[in-house]
Amino acid sequence: MNEIQTYSWNTSDIFPAPIKECPINIVQCAGVDSSPFLRAYDFLEIAIVANGEGFYKTETASYPIRQGDVFLIPKNHAHAYSSSQEIKVNSILLRNNLVFQAFPEILTEPALCCFRNLEPCFRSHDNFQNHLRLSEEELKTLLTFWEFMNQENTLQSEHSSNVLWALLHCFLVHLCRYFGKHAGNKGQKLMKLADVMKYIEQHYSAPISCKKLVKLAGQNRLAFNDLFQQATGHAPREYILLFRLTKAKERLRNTTMSIKEIAADCGFCDAGYFCQQFKKRCALSPRQYREESGTETEENILGELWG
Repeated sequence: MNEIQTYSWNTSDIFPAPIKECPINIVQCAGVDSSPFLRAYDFLEIAIVANGEGFYKTETASYPIRQGDVFLIPKNHAHAYSSSQEIKVNSILLRNNLVFQAFPEILTEPALCCFRNLEPCFRSHDNFQNHLRLSEEELKTLLTFWEFMNQENTLQSEHSSNVLWALLHCFLVHLCRYFGKHAGNKGQKLMKLADVMKYIEQHYSAPISCKKLVKLAGQNRLAFNDLFQQATGHAPREYILLFRLTKAKERLRNTTMSIKEIAADCGFCDAGYFCQQFKKRCALSPRQYREESGTETEENILGELWG
């Protein structure tokens, strides 16, 4: 088994130093990686295979990759690239999942949900068959955004951070277009599952029928439950509960709403049941959590659902 080397966001010996307080960094990996180690990052990587072909290796598998492949490597997932010929991987590094929160108009897009959440979850089940593979013209477009981002990251002028955010937005919009366009048969199942996730995010404050979710997924109940469990690690009802509790935590941290108001606003018809479930899952009552919320970061909260 390969030894794993772990790197943090500010590991400047292998990555360019990021712009101060900017959660975006740009890096390029070129050549043949002869290192026997796998790398694990405490941040996200969007990998774009700009040239050549080779393999994306994890602790348990090795997947062939070639020019035009684009995929996300989640936080703390050990990996490496290898090839018998030169391969060039242009990457966008994102400090955490909160970066996506800056783009609310595409945050719940099914294509983005598939790219950043679902496809990585199913990678070991579908043998990496549903990652994004671009046409030559599409690859050229995304690499153009990458090149501009790389220039700003190198320049690090007064306004470089703002330019990076704007370019990342354009990059993600185009990525969503391409992912939706190229989704195959299994990919369409993931897109429908992403529709289910979007529905939950938009309707969590109201009663949610599992029958409605099954219909959105376009599958029978058994197949849907199995797919949902694989994607999230939770049964649908459990996921909805955790999602509502996550939203309740946000309100406890950021508003002065009463416990009863928060319970109702997050889809709990009974404040007593809300408090019971909150303490069971969080080991604190809602009131205690509000008092101690400074000790838990928003990244930890989001991690409860997607790791």
